[in-house]
Amino acid sequence: MLLEPPRIYESTVDHAVGTYRQMVMTTWRCRVTPEAVLSVRRRSEASFASDAKGIVFLVVVEESAQSPSKDARQSLAELLRAHSEQIAGGAMIFEGSGFRAAAVRSVATSMAILARTEYAFKVFPSVENAAIWLGPLSGNVLAPDEIVEAAQAIRNARLTG
Repeated sequence: MLLEPPRIYESTVDHAVGTYRQMVMTTWRCRVTPEAVLSVRRRSEASFASDAKGIVFLVVVEESAQSPSKDARQSLAELLRAHSEQIAGGAMIFEGSGFRAAAVRSVATSMAILARTEYAFKVFPSVENAAIWLGPLSGNVLAPDEIVEAAQAIRNARLTG
């Protein structure tokens, strides 16, 4: 059960971004463009405006998401690096199987290498698996079931643009 509703900043055909307590979440649905990454970054900045520590982030890449361009990958890496002193951990979930999933894993690995993060970052097959891992990284402020429920609410948010 969620203690408060997640905050949905943006939900488009291509992506969604929202927060729940100290979790920032992005879902990539279709195109991953530098402009979309910039939008996600602007929307996420509110979470980093305070001196909060222990922020966790969750990135879900839906099976329909296209591979990001080189510029978009660089923008994503910059986003992952921007507030590394406040981030306790990050998880990426790639949906799908077979060749497509392997390609997404490759992108995730290259993003993590490019970002050179100072925090724990791991790729998972499901939100549930990631939630179990992220809960303790949040200082146990977020329970795994809260992470799963908030992630689902952010993913299911109505489209805003």
